[in-house]
Amino acid sequence: MSSFKPTPEQTRAINDRDRDILVSASAGSGKTAVLVDRVVKLLKENRHLNIDEMLLVTFTKEAAKNMRERIRKRLVTDSNDQHMKAQINRLALANISTIHSFCEQVIKRYYYVIGLDPQYRLVTDATEQALLKEQVWNDLQEKRFKEDYAKADPSEWHFSQLAENFADAKSNVGEGLQEVVEKLYQEANAQPDPDQWLSQTVRNYQFGDEPIIQTAFYQQTLLPILQQFFDQLVADWNELATEASTSGFDNLAETLAGDLILVKDLQKSLTTATWDELQAQISGIKFSRLKTQRFKDDPDGKAQYDELKVGRNELKKRLKTLQDKYFQYDEQQLRAKTAAARVMVEELVSVTKEFRQAYQEVKLARHMLDFSDLEHYAYQILTNQSDAGKQVLNELR
Repeated sequence: MSSFKPTPEQTRAINDRDRDILVSASAGSGKTAVLVDRVVKLLKENRHLNIDEMLLVTFTKEAAKNMRERIRKRLVTDSNDQHMKAQINRLALANISTIHSFCEQVIKRYYYVIGLDPQYRLVTDATEQALLKEQVWNDLQEKRFKEDYAKADPSEWHFSQLAENFADAKSNVGEGLQEVVEKLYQEANAQPDPDQWLSQTVRNYQFGDEPIIQTAFYQQTLLPILQQFFDQLVADWNELATEASTSGFDNLAETLAGDLILVKDLQKSLTTATWDELQAQISGIKFSRLKTQRFKDDPDGKAQYDELKVGRNELKKRLKTLQDKYFQYDEQQLRAKTAAARVMVEELVSVTKEFRQAYQEVKLARHMLDFSDLEHYAYQILTNQSDAGKQVLNELR
């Protein structure tokens, strides 16, 4: 029998069924043990389920090896059960690997679904990748500058303007832009459809005639960020108020309770106020002044009180960062600045798409794939709606 004794939260992760489960825990907290218990329990519950029909993904090859061994030991302890005994023989075929190892298995087996050349070399050397990207960027930059200078009107030299905008005073023109394009490329590559994500970035700067708070940008992008911000802010403020109340700091508790009312009113305004009203509320919020509380022969109490005061000031500063980050401008000013920025963003996205395409073509010409390619090509195979793609899904199920 396993000596692992799960906590109530771990027990839920082991036993919950028919839903997605997200477990967030630090290193060494027992995630692997929980997953092993869950796997073994699933096999016991379903006599038609086999270990080689599961996909277990780890971060490293060593972790995958360790997990396979842990499962084997658990299966051996239940070897009197014929179904569990059969799983020992199937374990060698089980998909227990890193995400990239699994993706590579899919590509090597089903490359034909997306017309990919099966003869490739996996590039893992960072220096080799950096040199190749440098070559691609230099060619792209030279091409873009030539296209600009071929235009008679300098106002149409969009790439040159973009390069100047991101110029680093300590380096050559274009080097600052190269770093920005590289970061945007990396962020896009982390999405299922990089080009679609890049195009959406441009659409975030297209407000149209509707009020800002009714735009897709506010509703789908900014509002979730603001709601999460206020949820955490309210929780932290409430925690301070509770501690002040239970510690007998009545004046501080009363002040913090008043703060909470103001902050919660702001949170409600996220979905009810206009942009200008919201901006005015956030920039004009006034917190009441804290009444002085004296401590006589109670240094510990004063230290705790001072700590809570510092906590309150930190929360007020956190709210101020919201104004600095998102609410510096009223709606008219924001529209004007967004329209000016949109031209720059459109060019930046265009350059990033071209860089991504050129880099991809160079890799394919040299029969090279990197880890990001493994993810995207496997995803393309698994989401392909052709007859061959559907057959792949049936086989993997």
